[in-house]
Amino acid sequence: MDNKIFKILLVGKPESAKNEILMNYSYDLANAGTKLVIGVDFAVNYLETPNWGYITLQLWDIWTDDRWFNLLFNWSEGALGVLLFFSQSDIDILKTLEKWIPEIQRRTQNISMMLVEVISDQQTALGIPNDEIKMFMEIYSIDDIIKVNINSEKSFNSMFRTIIKLIIES
Repeated sequence: MDNKIFKILLVGKPESAKNEILMNYSYDLANAGTKLVIGVDFAVNYLETPNWGYITLQLWDIWTDDRWFNLLFNWSEGALGVLLFFSQSDIDILKTLEKWIPEIQRRTQNISMMLVEVISDQQTALGIPNDEIKMFMEIYSIDDIIKVNINSEKSFNSMFRTIIKLIIES
């Protein structure tokens, strides 16, 4: 089968652990949390699927900081999917994403979007009510939500397989 290329944006604050997940998934670096992303980071990974053959994942880790907002046009061009990272400990993250999502949607066509709630084994308290998350998903036409355990590579694979499935089915 042909090798298909899927450009996927990872969007969120640095505290959301998205870069740690990216480095662990792409390079098997469990302690990648010490790396600071300045604007954007990039990795390539390959995924074998039973129905679609081999898929090349172009993974673009984008930091949601205002100074990088004007570069979003260049980074989002050609993207087929976006993973929107948040943590229950950051109750202001949805307000941050509210600025970025419309711009991503404006600069891409029919992009598949998925919220990624990053959890850890130590997490106890919930900060964002479920009904607020559901309403946010409806307003911005977000296709799905998934919980990813920062300590589980299995959940990373599930996250990327889910966004690929959403892209192919859209």
